[in-house]
Amino acid sequence: MLHIRPMSRWLVVLALVGATGAASAQPIVIDLATAAPASPTAVDQVARLAGPGALRGPALAAAIVERVSAPAQESDSSPLNDLQNLVMEGIDDFYQNRFNEAVDKLTRAGTALRAAIDVVGREERAAQALFESQIILAITLKYQGHVEEAREVIRHCIRTFPERRPMLAQFSPDLIRFYDEVKSGMDAAPRATLKITTEPPGCVVLRDGQAVGTSPFEGTAYPGAHTLQVRCAGRLSGVRRLTLAEGPRDIHFDAEADAALRGGPIPWIQAGPAARRAAAQMGRELGRDTVILVSSSGGRASIEVVRSDSARVERRGTGDNVAAAWAGLEAVRPEGERPDRPEPGPTRTPWYLDVPAWAGIGIGALTAVTGLALLSGARDDAREAYQYGSSDPTRYYDLSKSAKDAGVPGMLLMTSGTGLALGSVAALATPSSDHPGPFHGPWFWVMSAAGLVAASTGVGMMALDGCDYDDHSFCPAVLDHPLASNAPTGAVLTVGGAVVLTSAIVLRLVEK
Repeated sequence: MLHIRPMSRWLVVLALVGATGAASAQPIVIDLATAAPASPTAVDQVARLAGPGALRGPALAAAIVERVSAPAQESDSSPLNDLQNLVMEGIDDFYQNRFNEAVDKLTRAGTALRAAIDVVGREERAAQALFESQIILAITLKYQGHVEEAREVIRHCIRTFPERRPMLAQFSPDLIRFYDEVKSGMDAAPRATLKITTEPPGCVVLRDGQAVGTSPFEGTAYPGAHTLQVRCAGRLSGVRRLTLAEGPRDIHFDAEADAALRGGPIPWIQAGPAARRAAAQMGRELGRDTVILVSSSGGRASIEVVRSDSARVERRGTGDNVAAAWAGLEAVRPEGERPDRPEPGPTRTPWYLDVPAWAGIGIGALTAVTGLALLSGARDDAREAYQYGSSDPTRYYDLSKSAKDAGVPGMLLMTSGTGLALGSVAALATPSSDHPGPFHGPWFWVMSAAGLVAASTGVGMMALDGCDYDDHSFCPAVLDHPLASNAPTGAVLTVGGAVVLTSAIVLRLVEK
């Protein structure tokens, strides 16, 4: 056994961390072109200039297939037919009690079919052949005493084909019970939760070659190895091979970026709007911070350094050749950035152009004057009614009713209009602005106006509470016949209005 001392153990950890960081710092170098490049010469030159560890060429092609996406394959029946024939031979060996031969053939056929599951899943005959071959393989292993191996074959079969089940017409009850026992154990365990989004949305989602829904898609899957693809506008994306663990997993497919990344012995990226997104996506999947795009046009070389985390061009250079383009690499300022010009702050509206405030003053003043006129007429009616108190009851009743009917609304109009006008005058001291927040705009004016009107109306109601003609010069009651009590309603309105007004002011002050 190898024993590592504490200090040596820390050195080993630091070395591993350093190696991981160094790998992420080394870039990917790939061609950016309109057609497949004939030679990797330019990429090789840039890779040498970028330093050791740059990922390119065949090594990059292998990494893309393994960790990013394998090229999409449309159905091809000829190799599938050969594998299905091998499955039939294995099944025949099983029924002839040639178990070793059956295990060998069914294992080889199953491995090959699973490797092409993105195609097999879309071919019903091939999918059924794979399913049945794995069931027969599990039976054979179980008969040979390899029960745990048989369970693992069944588990893999269930992960790939969760909706299929062996039929009693084809398989023995013992096998079906064995299958159900394994499936029950898998169903009792936590599953992986998939959330798949695509750009554009509405693409068909294929898991292990089988359509499971359209994007945005949410569903569950048994933990383990799976393949994922999407079909957007009739075109299949590359195949992503991944191992799902228990819990949530978010996966995004960018159809244009996927189409722009071209595999093969010499990988390259199709020039176009999605090229940088394709580069960034590849960089993230392969754990590299930057991707260097190399292109040639019109006898000149161009180099772009793209950030994997943002798809932003970090540096760019052009020249008559690759060396000149590399030497001319310069930092690229993000679009829209203006470092030498400070961002303008919110602009304030001059007081004489503050339309809401002036409108509030005008409406408030007009309302107050109208209320005052009504109140003045009501006071005259009340005074005249008092004179007819004993001589003409009918005249007394008409005048006193007129005084009350006009005086109470007049008093409320006068107080609410006065409050609105005074509040609008005060609003000129806090002018409106182009601040984007809602409480520096319409919401502030609506809330403050509502609060002022409610509070001043409540004050008016409390002033009318049980008042008599001689109590104050705004009471429309006939002498010795005070108005009814309404203080509680007035108090509620006053307090409520004050709360609304205070809230509007506080929200405006704290809004950033």
